[in-house]
Amino acid sequence: MSSVKEENETSGAISEQTKREMYETFNAWALKNYGDSGKTKTVTRKKYMRIVNILTGEEESSTDNSKFRFWVKAKGFRLGPLKGIKNGIPDQKVLYVPSKQANDANFNETVREFKQVAIVEDFFNIIYSVHVEMDGRGGKHAGQKRTYRAIAETYSFLPREAVTRFLMSCADCQKRMHIACDNNVIQSDKSDTDHSSIVSSYNDDVNSAVTSTEDDSHIDFRVPITQTYLNHMRNKGYFSAGFQDNEVKS
Repeated sequence: MSSVKEENETSGAISEQTKREMYETFNAWALKNYGDSGKTKTVTRKKYMRIVNILTGEEESSTDNSKFRFWVKAKGFRLGPLKGIKNGIPDQKVLYVPSKQANDANFNETVREFKQVAIVEDFFNIIYSVHVEMDGRGGKHAGQKRTYRAIAETYSFLPREAVTRFLMSCADCQKRMHIACDNNVIQSDKSDTDHSSIVSSYNDDVNSAVTSTEDDSHIDFRVPITQTYLNHMRNKGYFSAGFQDNEVKS
């Protein structure tokens, strides 16, 4: 058991239980912020299937759906090949949207690049596969910039703030940041200041700035995680200049 735990810590792997807890917390947040009830530039599974039905003609034209049909046409949604076959049943149809328009050899604006439409309910799995499972350095998870860049190359309709939110709640990343910060606090404690009060204050700051998933009033998830986290901790005096530089580069 201990060897498996040590291997997971080294490789950056997340246990199934931890992954399930992360999923439940993140998915609840995603549905609350990007669900059908809110006017957001995202696509839920329900909206996804409605777009597919309009493209396939399964939803007939009417005055009730004229505005939505116009939006579908304006966005240029297209249906792509099926993802695959599972247990003899075809996967859901894959929806794509043009990301940008380019010129062909004759300088005619007819060449388009398409990206897959990300579904809100799939945000967690999409981000997890890139952040955790993508080849990293020494078993470390991919940083925010690398994670978002890889996602943006393939998917559309997945906001940057969703990636930031995921990384802020990643159990392994939290653990690594806590260990690094703990070491920094201990090494810098050269004065007569009460060490226990420093650690206590530090832990309170970390818990409120990083690990809290209930009170997000002080966190803007549209800001890159490195800036949000490091600026907060630097203002509290816990980061050395060298540590900050290393974290930003990652």
